[in-house]
Amino acid sequence: MATSRISISNKFENGDIPSQSDFGEIFDSFVHKDEDKANFQMVETGTDDQHYVTPALLKIGLQNIGIITGNCYLPNKEYFNNFNGTTIFLKKSPINFSVQAFKNGQLLLEKEDYTINYATAVITFSATVPIRNIEIDYWYKNTGPIPGNTDITNVAGKPYIGEIKCLASPTGPKGWLKCEGQELLISEYSQLFSVIGVTYGGNGTTHFKTPNLSGRSIVQPTTNIVLGSVGGSEATVLTENNLPAHTHGVGSLAVAINCSNLNADESAPQESILAVSKDSYCQAITTPDATLAASATSITGVTASVGSAQPIITRSPYLAMYYYISSYGESPLI
Repeated sequence: MATSRISISNKFENGDIPSQSDFGEIFDSFVHKDEDKANFQMVETGTDDQHYVTPALLKIGLQNIGIITGNCYLPNKEYFNNFNGTTIFLKKSPINFSVQAFKNGQLLLEKEDYTINYATAVITFSATVPIRNIEIDYWYKNTGPIPGNTDITNVAGKPYIGEIKCLASPTGPKGWLKCEGQELLISEYSQLFSVIGVTYGGNGTTHFKTPNLSGRSIVQPTTNIVLGSVGGSEATVLTENNLPAHTHGVGSLAVAINCSNLNADESAPQESILAVSKDSYCQAITTPDATLAASATSITGVTASVGSAQPIITRSPYLAMYYYISSYGESPLI
């Protein structure tokens, strides 16, 4: 227990000779700048009444409980089982004077047993630790969502109503709804309705719908793409109009020339068909000097047939995740 100032003053009146215990009583009655400073663990426990709290530590405590705005500070523990060496690299940068180190459960003293570089998050022991279990407790400055929190809202503020986020979890956080085009009652989700209305469906009187992003990607609206409209397809079948001009090779041809088994009775081939010759020879000429009748000759054939009219997949490579829309928070409307 601290000695009052008056009692201390009485020990140093003219002619008094203070004893060793008197000086010890004086030192025990006043706060030591370094030894009596409270740390984060003491604040977290809340049972210590022998140490003083600095304004910097008080600010952090007020920030954590939301009395004043600012970044959130969180406790963290790291374990290094069977550690053997002199240097430990922490995963996060600790707040100044927040580190406590334990070796096999025994509290180590900073500056005597180890030093720490708070900027690089490196702890260096004064001597090699020979295979011991090391525990490092400290606080760090958290600038993102609180780990383990079911709300994906950043600690700096609420989400916007109608804001959409992508999560890997099939279970959404509180206040966030899956974007599956489901019907919602206006009476239950009036804030969300005031922002998106019936853009994505609903009668606007009793219910409305969330955006349906199942199997879809998001695009920015343009003059040709209206907000809330859907388009595109997962697959398509090509037609002739989708193909460039081209030719095909002929697979086979069958030529049939009309003729007669009767004896020929015309000497000129013009407007005639082939018949049995009266003579047993053919005239050998190098240049034809006549044509057969148009109806006397026909050529039939088909090109090679390929393809099975299977649709072409038009979707890009994908990774399936869940989209959620916020039904609460700050209104984006001016």
